[in-house]
Amino acid sequence: MTSAGYDIALAGDTATFAIEVQESFSPGSHNTLAEGFIQFTIDQPYQYELSGSHMGSGTDGGDAYQQRTFLRRFESPFNTIYLEDETGFGTSVSLAVNQRNDTAGGLYNQFGPVVGMLGPGTYEFMYELEGRDHDLDRVGSSMAAGSVALILRPPQPNPVLSLHLNGASFAAGQTLIVTAALTPGTNPMPVDVYLVLGLPNGSLLSLTAQGLAPGLVPIVRGLTPILFSGELLRYNFTGFEPAGDYNWYAGLTQAGTATVIGTIDQDPFRFSP
Repeated sequence: MTSAGYDIALAGDTATFAIEVQESFSPGSHNTLAEGFIQFTIDQPYQYELSGSHMGSGTDGGDAYQQRTFLRRFESPFNTIYLEDETGFGTSVSLAVNQRNDTAGGLYNQFGPVVGMLGPGTYEFMYELEGRDHDLDRVGSSMAAGSVALILRPPQPNPVLSLHLNGASFAAGQTLIVTAALTPGTNPMPVDVYLVLGLPNGSLLSLTAQGLAPGLVPIVRGLTPILFSGELLRYNFTGFEPAGDYNWYAGLTQAGTATVIGTIDQDPFRFSP
């Protein structure tokens, strides 16, 4: 049994397209596919951002659950933008877009914001959810549900830098992953890029090409922004770090000056040994 639901919300010049899909399969089922899609047309460039999650549960540890999300363009040049493809196995599976918790190494599985630009045209936003008897033992039954949201915003005139953390609290032995998303804006200009860590005692450390440095030091000077989304830093906590509240800050200034462009992005987290 499969079902799909849809929601379209408009707030000013921002549109959100949401798809929610559910499915269940009984013992002996091999592949059960549920899908939903929304078609839309835009007459100017828009920036997109994707979010979503999937939950699956069943009685057979050999069952698999997979979610796929993509955009298809229906006008020349015809193309498909693959946004996310991830798979999990077991009796209880949780997959989150942007969290890289795919246990099967999906080709389009990433950590951090899934962002990009769409030119004018007609598109189909599609979400597929599949449960299958991966070990082919023809036993067990399962249920799965997933949802994704695609947010469209007009490009901002100035470049924007934001960070994403893989959690809000960490302990010894756990790993902090920091990723960034940079959009150039419609009026890209040379910028200095700052990535700064605030420590529990109030001091600041700047991420540089050589590592962390005291104070405020740009990691890049005179950069002309381009569209970027990717991992910046991966750190394994040893338990000897100071306990308390930390903050990552990300900001852009006009090249060679202290004039901040836009706002400073702030991402807090807590460490407890």
